[in-house]
Amino acid sequence: MNQGNLVSRVRSGVPWWLWLIAGAMTLAVVVGILSAQKKEDPGDLFDRAVTAAERSDIDTLAGLMAELAGYEGHQDEVTVLQGIEAALTNRDPKAVRLLNPFLDHKEERLRGLAIGYSATCCRRIGDAVQARDLLLKAVSLAPSDAQIHRQLAEFYENVGALQPAFEEAERVLELDPEYKYATQMMARLHMEQGRLEKAIEIYESVLDTPGKRISSSPDTVKRYLGCLLRTGRADTALVFLDDNPSIVTEPGVGLAIFMECGETSRARDVLELMGFNDPNSSLMVRLKAQDAVDEENWDKAIGLLAQGILVAPRNRPVFELLQLSASKNNMPELEQVAAANLQAIRDLEKQYHQAIVDIGDDVEDADLRLNVARLATELGKIAEARHWTASAGQVDPARQAKILAKLGETDVMREPLVPFEYLLGRPDSPD
Repeated sequence: MNQGNLVSRVRSGVPWWLWLIAGAMTLAVVVGILSAQKKEDPGDLFDRAVTAAERSDIDTLAGLMAELAGYEGHQDEVTVLQGIEAALTNRDPKAVRLLNPFLDHKEERLRGLAIGYSATCCRRIGDAVQARDLLLKAVSLAPSDAQIHRQLAEFYENVGALQPAFEEAERVLELDPEYKYATQMMARLHMEQGRLEKAIEIYESVLDTPGKRISSSPDTVKRYLGCLLRTGRADTALVFLDDNPSIVTEPGVGLAIFMECGETSRARDVLELMGFNDPNSSLMVRLKAQDAVDEENWDKAIGLLAQGILVAPRNRPVFELLQLSASKNNMPELEQVAAANLQAIRDLEKQYHQAIVDIGDDVEDADLRLNVARLATELGKIAEARHWTASAGQVDPARQAKILAKLGETDVMREPLVPFEYLLGRPDSPD
């Protein structure tokens, strides 16, 4: 061995290849530090902030907005994001104030965002005309933007102008055939205007496979089953419920199906699950009457149904049971009165749906909406009556306080549409 070479390597310190490794590692660390210190592109920050807003992710939006504020020359984007944040947190006047300068901005994207969120705020604070005009302007600027057409459709639906809402939903699907929300909106609008067969057709198309059913919203399932019940297809609804119990999440939906199908035992199970045990409620009276019908105890059934009419004088199923019981008990006069009430209820339902259609594309006339609320009240549709009363207040801010005061009137007890005295309040009516 060469003793001189060995001494040379030891005296020179670390071997050359170890120096090479150390240098490479140092370079990697420096590159990593420089990469970490490199600022994100402001355009990407803005895109992410807008996406966060679309998801209503306020915390992420606020963080990205603060980061974007650190860049020079991007104050317009920051202000628009501040307006969007205000809109998402229901600070509508502030949102309108911040977004107003951008309604005619030269930058198309900022202008579109300002218009869309301003329209939402204007609708919520009662300026429906301004909201509509803003959205129509947005559509004219971007006629092929499905999202803007969806916003316009939602606006029309929220203020009760259902026909133009339907037309805008159709336009969304023309632009984006896979837009599932628009499909479901069309079904909902068919249903609300009384076009139940068309609604069922659409709902069945979005619920035709197990995968579609699992991914559908509880509201979609509820509305589909409601359409089946209203068109006399309770048996079909029951089969759907039994085949898909995991996606029918609202107990009230199952209860309605069991009641229509005469499944009193299952209906009682649901009521027990819901903690509902008021013996004088229309539901409990109807259950007792159904038991009496099943037992063919017609006198008892008629007495119970007369009691139920006192509680729910516009309830279609109660009168259907009464008509059946009177027929079986050979009581033609009572049968005729029950049939007359059923026909009067059907006629009133037609008036109710026609009143909705008559609103057309109007976004200003509170009285049109109050007429719908009145008819809903006559039908005992309390939730619908409250919705349409609130809608009337929304389109007429000057009368909003007086209109909303009418909400209490939706709970007023009504008489049967075709009055009769038989058994109402009879002392010997069955308990």
